[in-house]
Amino acid sequence: MRLYYYPTTAFVQAVQASLPGTASFNDAVSIIIDTVAHFSMHPFPEVPLGRARLLGLFAQHGIPGVHINKVMEKIGIPKAQLGALSSPDLFAEHCSNDDAYKLADFFCITRPYVDGTRNTPYLVRDINDLSDLSAIESWIDSCSEELQPHFTLIIYKCNGPGSSGTVVYLKKEQSLDMHFVFSTYLSVGYFTKQTEHVINELHENLRLKRHIRKFELTDSAEAIYSMRKGRFVNTTGTRFQS
Repeated sequence: MRLYYYPTTAFVQAVQASLPGTASFNDAVSIIIDTVAHFSMHPFPEVPLGRARLLGLFAQHGIPGVHINKVMEKIGIPKAQLGALSSPDLFAEHCSNDDAYKLADFFCITRPYVDGTRNTPYLVRDINDLSDLSAIESWIDSCSEELQPHFTLIIYKCNGPGSSGTVVYLKKEQSLDMHFVFSTYLSVGYFTKQTEHVINELHENLRLKRHIRKFELTDSAEAIYSMRKGRFVNTTGTRFQS
């Protein structure tokens, strides 16, 4: 005996409302049918943890569903079907291993994070002197100009009593079709009071050679600790200082 599932109009409309862009009622019906068929064939999908994180990287960096395929096209990844843009498991199945690593590199996070062997996206190194940062300029030079990157050195300092050190990132703003701007963050490293002078040396080099400015943000000791451990960047901070 075969059971058929007929979605109600309200359910289809809810799915339609959740889709990016101007998806039609029929688009929503197609996605529901495809999803039911998929899970009928694979009732217990076993998508690796790291791969299930891929779709969330876009939301984490402020990229809505309507722009996901545009970004993927720019970095050489095949476009995904509408259903995959709202399902981490389906999106993971869409991406090959090479695609996963392209996304990791594009978002400036570690590849082990999308492999599931690391629980935090960034590797934040302790910096002792300027020689530890020799790869920064090479990384800037390797960035594609297609999305018109604009770089800023972002310096996070503790706004509470005591010293929690300083965490620094290189923020890369990119423009998609001249209308939509989003940012990714390259981890530069963690600096103690004794090594904070290296930040000024780095910025002086970047300012003179590439006209890169800097911003200082203050945040709580808890937030600084979280970023030092490699968790996602707190993009708001509490105050800007130029």
